[in-house]
Amino acid sequence: RRMTDLPLTNVRLDVLGWLVDNIRAQLPGVQVEAGWPGDREKPETVYAGVVEGTLDDTLILAGRRIYDDNFTVPFEIRCTAKDMDTCRSRLSALVAGLHEVMAGNPTLDEEVPGVLSAHLAQLTTFVGRSPEGPRGYATQDIAVHARSN
Repeated sequence: RRMTDLPLTNVRLDVLGWLVDNIRAQLPGVQVEAGWPGDREKPETVYAGVVEGTLDDTLILAGRRIYDDNFTVPFEIRCTAKDMDTCRSRLSALVAGLHEVMAGNPTLDEEVPGVLSAHLAQLTTFVGRSPEGPRGYATQDIAVHARSN
């Protein structure tokens, strides 16, 4: 990309919006939110956590500053079910939905201006019991490298 093609917007918000829209399309009937839904959480919910990362100057000495933005978008995945096996199965299906979104467009570079690469990163999963019954928890991180000015 030419430097004049770099975005002047917050790439992190653009990536978050793209991911939420595409996860919603991949998981119809599942509550998908750009942030914690609070007490409005439904039995199957996927929401973005706190986006964190580093914003570094590139080594350009003249002209407008160009920044490398390396950040992670964590998605929290929650589900409840009547039994442990069903809960594990549903949690696996929800995680697979996020994986399918990234498999279909592994870099996002054509979808979100400024993105150089994006990939699935750390995944944690847990299924346990709660007063409401079995509850599945997962966090899937998506690591992104972008450049902006």
